[in-house]
Amino acid sequence: MPKKIRRAIALLNYRKFPLLEFEKESDLYINYYPDYESSYELETGDCEQETVKTVIGILKYLEIRSLVFFGGTSKPWISAVTSKRRDVASLVKALNYFKKYKIEKKFKGAVKIDKDEYELFFPHFYELTKCDGGFENFYFSDEEQNILFLLHYSGTLHVLTMNVSWNERFKKMITKLK
Repeated sequence: MPKKIRRAIALLNYRKFPLLEFEKESDLYINYYPDYESSYELETGDCEQETVKTVIGILKYLEIRSLVFFGGTSKPWISAVTSKRRDVASLVKALNYFKKYKIEKKFKGAVKIDKDEYELFFPHFYELTKCDGGFENFYFSDEEQNILFLLHYSGTLHVLTMNVSWNERFKKMITKLK
């Protein structure tokens, strides 16, 4: 079951997530982007099922036991507009999944899932990514933040390795899995 983490707690415990805020007084975006070892972009497939299967395969190969998902802005996970949409059956299913765990219109924090929940969680997460233009900058990482991922609506997986050992581990995986 997904575990909710309040935004303030997530900001304290997971300091490597990229952040973006708009400052009204200066009319500027202020951002934070962590230092990282290397950056990669992977094409994960031509359809939703292939993308989800590829991402889960990468996570299992890297032996990531749990993930933390966190948005780079203080916007809620589910926008008011998206929460009312009923035009795409798979989106309605995803919204019902998140509603079941009270990850709804007002929730702005992080979500932690264990590896046994990947198959259930990722199709819904990816559906939000594809169907809600405002659902952006939602990174996910292992709890120790050795590696950060961003799944783009196109299926491209952006990867930041945060240290040398995880960069080597990731490169080994790419070589083995081709």
